[in-house]
Amino acid sequence: MFGKSSRIRARRTGPGAACPACGTSSRRVHSRCARTLTDTAVAGRAADIEPSVRRFFCDAAACGKRTFAKQVDGLTVRYGRRTPAAQRLRERVALGGRAGERIDHLHGNRRRPR
Repeated sequence: MFGKSSRIRARRTGPGAACPACGTSSRRVHSRCARTLTDTAVAGRAADIEPSVRRFFCDAAACGKRTFAKQVDGLTVRYGRRTPAAQRLRERVALGGRAGERIDHLHGNRRRPR
């Protein structure tokens, strides 16, 4: 029933980003990294979103940050492994043990219930 998963790859474009610490705009890209975010199930299949996230240099001398990652509003949060929608669903269904495991599986988590 849940054999396959949907995988969505995304790459954000744009001229730059603002430093979250000081607000200075930056266009200097430090690097790119791929993240994998678990999302809610789509048509009964587990869904993963793989955004390509850019890291920028902060050139402000007074700022403590040297680099920062550009977050995608409504999709990524710092250190997040799930989309905000998937996180809300998981918190709403905060059941432990086998019951929680079964419900997690029904909503696209790939771990099989026992």
